[in-house]
Amino acid sequence: MNSATENKNHYRLGSNYTMSRISGKNCSVLLRDKSEEIQGVVDVCNDKISRVGGYNGEKLSDAGRLELIKFIRSNRLSMTPEAAKDLKLSVYQPASGENFYLSEKELDRVLSGNVSNASVWVNRYKKRVLHIRPETKGAALNLSRAAVKKLVIGSGCNLIIDLRDNPYIERLVIKEGFTGSINAARTSLKHIDIADNCRCELSLNDSLKCFSLHIGDVFSGILNVKNSCFHQLDAGYYCYADISLEKNWGRRDIKIGNSFRGNLHIDGVHVPGLEIGDDCKGKISVSSHDDVHGARKIKIRNEFNGELDLSNSRTVSRLELGAHTRGKLNFLGCPSLQVVKIGENFNGTADFSESGIEYLRAARGCRGRLILLNCANLTLLKLPVERKTSVTIEKDPLRVQTVKGNVYYQFKDKRLPAEYFTPFYKKWFEKVKSFFVEK
Repeated sequence: MNSATENKNHYRLGSNYTMSRISGKNCSVLLRDKSEEIQGVVDVCNDKISRVGGYNGEKLSDAGRLELIKFIRSNRLSMTPEAAKDLKLSVYQPASGENFYLSEKELDRVLSGNVSNASVWVNRYKKRVLHIRPETKGAALNLSRAAVKKLVIGSGCNLIIDLRDNPYIERLVIKEGFTGSINAARTSLKHIDIADNCRCELSLNDSLKCFSLHIGDVFSGILNVKNSCFHQLDAGYYCYADISLEKNWGRRDIKIGNSFRGNLHIDGVHVPGLEIGDDCKGKISVSSHDDVHGARKIKIRNEFNGELDLSNSRTVSRLELGAHTRGKLNFLGCPSLQVVKIGENFNGTADFSESGIEYLRAARGCRGRLILLNCANLTLLKLPVERKTSVTIEKDPLRVQTVKGNVYYQFKDKRLPAEYFTPFYKKWFEKVKSFFVEK
């Protein structure tokens, strides 16, 4: 500090305030008014202010704060973000690299313009809806303290956004073509909408409220959701992201659209079920730590040719696979698995060994490989007559019966629950629905 200096230990701020160093503390000064009453304490070393506070538990007066701000600006002093917060200022660093300390009105003018290649640390800002201009590139925005209800990120933006611990924000809207990263841990978000063709890293850990998350088509990048509640979570067509869902809970099924190409890891997520669309070539693993907190059913539609691993699940009891399923299916040692229904023209490898499976049905055209070693609960196996399937099993059936093009292998004298078997009208409804979707 070298402006308006009376001596190296005493500084004059205008006509009403002075600052003097504290004896024995080279990095602390006292702010006094014209009556020599102490108004505040400022920690400053090497012309950089790290903290501004009141004295003896009292708050710094607005007049003293404004006078101190004038002094800082006139002497071109720098501050830490925390010191700027003490003075109710935000930090704006444009591409030139120089820091500017802005009031709320000044910050509003900056954010309504082009902040490309800038860094903004918001400490004091209140607005119902904040719009980030489309095509904003290379900016880093710390909005953890921004009192904003809704954040709208324009199309084509490339941003790094920090929303951690923001208690105000309720809705996040990301327009098409966004790239970058968003950390929304410990926020109060209720709605998150991500448009098509976005490539980003999104973290939603330890949410403070239940939220709905809708992701559009062609999403890539990383999605992490941990220890959170969601009412809805779905992704659109051709998603090829790494999705990790851990220790979450929700009201509805998790839904992933057609042509999934990414990695989906679900661990200890307590939801009704999981639905995967057609033409999936991704890797899916579902696990749980107990027999209560986890998904109960999984439905994968036609043309699956990826990897499915339920070996560490203790909750999934029902699995339905669509037509033309291939790929690798690992159910080894899954104790909760009871019913598996495989659609027409199965040509994959499915290992059910040491699982809890009771009923397995494969439709016509099945020519893949089924491994059923040490399945103590296996009661009924239904295969098409034109059997081209390789079945590896160590025990003989009690009875074998052929009915309407299917062969029934009965392994136990036990009546299975009616809900294990698909009613005829449901199969007809699925065909009609599939027809109209294709059209």
